[in-house]
Amino acid sequence: MLEAPLDSRRRTAIIGRMAESLSRGFIDLHSHLIPGVDDGCRRVRDSLACIRRLMEEGFAGSVCTPHVWPDLYPANTPQAICHWVDDLRGAASAAGLDYPLWPGGEIRIAPGMMDWFDRHGVPTLGESRCVLIDYWGGDWPPFADEFIDWLIAGGYQPILAHPERMGLADDALSHLADGLIDRGVWLQGNLRSLAGGEGRQAQLQLESLVEGGRVFALATDTHGPRDIDGRLAGIASLRRLQPNADETLLGTRPREVLGNASLSGYAGGRSGS
Repeated sequence: MLEAPLDSRRRTAIIGRMAESLSRGFIDLHSHLIPGVDDGCRRVRDSLACIRRLMEEGFAGSVCTPHVWPDLYPANTPQAICHWVDDLRGAASAAGLDYPLWPGGEIRIAPGMMDWFDRHGVPTLGESRCVLIDYWGGDWPPFADEFIDWLIAGGYQPILAHPERMGLADDALSHLADGLIDRGVWLQGNLRSLAGGEGRQAQLQLESLVEGGRVFALATDTHGPRDIDGRLAGIASLRRLQPNADETLLGTRPREVLGNASLSGYAGGRSGS
């Protein structure tokens, strides 16, 4: 079981260290570190083992993004996620781990989500206006466009998680990616895909997106200690594919998201870098 919430003095100290972390190291924008709330880490010791492994690979902090999917995980509201992250911060601190954690969510694109947002709020990545979303299916339905339009109209920045895992054919994914980028959506790829852990098609598709400058950031999408090494292997794959891109895709841009800084350096490969 997780510890009681942090007292105000410890909370202030941790928030101060979180701010300092934005100037160094990688930041993982997509992880399932909160124990026992979705298909990610099951126990606190699993979460702490993952944090230790992330630190060994140069990560300075993670955004905790449990699945926000009311049909499957009805308890995962923004308020609950913030409380759970606070608890996990306390457990990490008690274990001697200086590792900032931010609340977030991986929101399933589904009918009715806008009404759910009206009732519960929108789980953003830290204090930013960025929102991590995902979709699974053989095609891109009309309600997905409505979902994205609603977010953008509300001043949010949608980030589509692991598009290479949707199972679309190469041409269909490329067409969808270009259309989404043109509308202002950012793409987040998974390191495990780059390492081949999601199959050859996903690997080649993500390589193409990275080489074309269409990926905004990469992340581990960590689910537990059993497969974290396979996810982190994607860092070496990225360095072979594009030397020095790791600092941009795992460091600079994720830090800018959490620091609410300008992200003008990313144009989705359509009209800029």
